[in-house]
Amino acid sequence: MECKFDIDLIQEYVEGTIEPLEKIFVEEHLKVCRKCRKELNQFKLLQYELENLEEPEEVPVELENVRDMVLDNIFDAPSQYSVKDFIKQRKNSMVLASEFVDYLPGKSIVEKGLKATSSIIGTASKKGAKYGLKLIQART
Repeated sequence: MECKFDIDLIQEYVEGTIEPLEKIFVEEHLKVCRKCRKELNQFKLLQYELENLEEPEEVPVELENVRDMVLDNIFDAPSQYSVKDFIKQRKNSMVLASEFVDYLPGKSIVEKGLKATSSIIGTASKKGAKYGLKLIQART
């Protein structure tokens, strides 16, 4: 039988950021699950290695030069991407999204609901507009 225990809880357990009740749950699970005990050991080793890493004293000059070159190329290069291209891309995205919706289960139910909703909203909007107009006329 394969364990489907939430590995994030084991990571929180190792980091000490777990809730007290969850901690008890994890500890009880670890007593019976070999796979999770192995994960626990791997997390502990990883945490130990991360804690013992030395911080770099300074950023290498070469790295700063590469960063500056990349930023210069991004902002100084003339863009071939126009507003027309942007609109065309948005249109294509909408077409693809609408095609995707055709394959969703329950599409017909949603369509019927939207049709009913639009007629109800239209009726409510007309009545609301008439009532608002009457209020405005009454104030003048």
